[in-house]
Amino acid sequence: MSVSIRKQTIESNSLAIVLGVVSVASIFGTVVYQLWGWSPSIALNIVLLAIPFVVVAALLHARDTPIYCAPEPRSPSFILFNGMLTILVIAAVIYATRHAAVGWIGSPWQVLTSPLFLLLIFAIVAVTSWGLLQNKISARILFCSLALLLTINTIAFPLGFGFDVFVHDATIRAWIEHGQITPISPLYNGLHALVANLAILTGIRPLVLLSWFVPLFGAAMLTAILVVTRRTRDNFHRAPYILLAFFVVFSSLFTTATPQSLGHLLLFGFINELWLARDSLTVQRWVLRALIALGIFCIHPLSGVIALATFAWMFVMWSSCSRRARSIAFLSIGATTIVAPTILLIIGAHGTLDWGRLTPTALTELINTSRESFQPFILTKLAYVVAGLGGVLLFLFALFGHAVRHPLERPERRLFQLGLLVMASGFLTNVVVVGNVIAYEQSSFARRIFIGGLLLMIPLATSGLAHLWARTHARGDRVAIFGVCVATIFASWFVAYPGWNTVTRTKAINTSERDFEIVQKIDAHANGAPYVVLADQPTSAAALHLFGFFDRRLPEREFYFYPIPTGDTLYTKFFLPAMYDGISPELITAAAQHANVSDVYIVAKPYWNLTATQKEQFKKIMPDQLNVGDVLIGHAVVK
Repeated sequence: MSVSIRKQTIESNSLAIVLGVVSVASIFGTVVYQLWGWSPSIALNIVLLAIPFVVVAALLHARDTPIYCAPEPRSPSFILFNGMLTILVIAAVIYATRHAAVGWIGSPWQVLTSPLFLLLIFAIVAVTSWGLLQNKISARILFCSLALLLTINTIAFPLGFGFDVFVHDATIRAWIEHGQITPISPLYNGLHALVANLAILTGIRPLVLLSWFVPLFGAAMLTAILVVTRRTRDNFHRAPYILLAFFVVFSSLFTTATPQSLGHLLLFGFINELWLARDSLTVQRWVLRALIALGIFCIHPLSGVIALATFAWMFVMWSSCSRRARSIAFLSIGATTIVAPTILLIIGAHGTLDWGRLTPTALTELINTSRESFQPFILTKLAYVVAGLGGVLLFLFALFGHAVRHPLERPERRLFQLGLLVMASGFLTNVVVVGNVIAYEQSSFARRIFIGGLLLMIPLATSGLAHLWARTHARGDRVAIFGVCVATIFASWFVAYPGWNTVTRTKAINTSERDFEIVQKIDAHANGAPYVVLADQPTSAAALHLFGFFDRRLPEREFYFYPIPTGDTLYTKFFLPAMYDGISPELITAAAQHANVSDVYIVAKPYWNLTATQKEQFKKIMPDQLNVGDVLIGHAVVK
């Protein structure tokens, strides 16, 4: 019996444990790094990881003995169902692993091309959803299923997906090797501390840990939410709709190993913990919630602002202060929530204001996430339409849940109200213009905040869906609703990953083995002389991975010697004009003077599709050529 009681206690607190340990670890790591720098001592890292467990265990210590409920025996159908789902997941993992790419691709759909693979994923989504609906799925198998859905990029791009993961990898390696980076950055310390700890203790490369930690944590958090929901009798019927609602707002944000991804995943877990544990109003639990919100802020400020606002909003709702004091508190929190992200962008990114950017078009772009609604195939067209309408559908179901006004759903309605304020905040951030960020990246700030507002609406949206399900008694109606839900989850999952077809082409090409060869070839050719390289992001990412931040190869270290965000001028003012407008002696000279070097290299890859005239011009102006396959690498010495 004691084992069963212990298991029930752990399961009922699983969400708080997952959130608390990660958040408190990020807080301690941030404080240590900011005050003392990072130590490679294994003993100190063990202490840093042990403290969060002790703190969370102390705050979750239950004085009341849980009520013993005899565990339900696992029937043959339960075992058969989970065995079948396990086989499906293993088959999908094997196929994806065998087709992983180390060449230049921009989308997993360039290598995972078989329709059978997509049918396999559809079957996994359907079986997982049905298992949640019938309470037949094991928590372990549920985690494996969700982990697969979140790790397609990680599996398909074994060298590391995107550019951000290489920047954070270089930062963490600099932490470990040098103690800190000067000047000390206040951003993202939480994620860096978590990965640095794990890297020192396990010996695994930070790049590998980064690629796997965020999606696996997301799967663990979703599993904990669904397990806690399933164990809460009055919320059991909502469990499958939590999964649906999450995937309705599912975006590329949750498929990349970035601080913003981890911050929003923690935010989603925090929102669910607040309403699932609505009866846990002890001082200890509120202290833990405050730590979770602060830990999210240490991982990413934009997510952290929403988390802190959510904590304050719900704390005021459950407080015993007077009605007038509560109204004043709500107004103060609401006003702060609307303006805080904009202020953070102005201060942190040195942004300027342009009030003309608050247009109806900007609002519709936030609501409609998919601009490429015309697709060559009807199924992909439907998938993009569903993803584009996902936020609208979630909002409508939340409105339906609000209209029902169930007496026990006051917390959900309060979260919905805060979600509206967060959405307004996202729209307001459009006024901020950040000078050193490419134009299409600036809109992502507003979109990230807007997604945070949608996450706050999920509890009420799941309530609306659950009420709708409860009102349908005909078997045919329920089958139709279930089918629509499965199709929606699958469509949202498919569109969340970079597309690659005749209409939708991702702008980001992955770092390949050839990029590492290019970087090594250029460095060997330079023979120790300072130089600058005009190249695209994949090659720059390879340079970061090979050399790190502390080996910049420039006499004046004001920016990196490859085009990365801290040296964006090399990319926007020199490399892109060279690729689109053609190379000129004036451009080469300007690049050399900008970096105060004599040696300039330019890398032009096959996928840039240079014309024959551009190639001839390239070879004429830069006759010193390096041979790396079909890549054009030119070298010029500016006297």
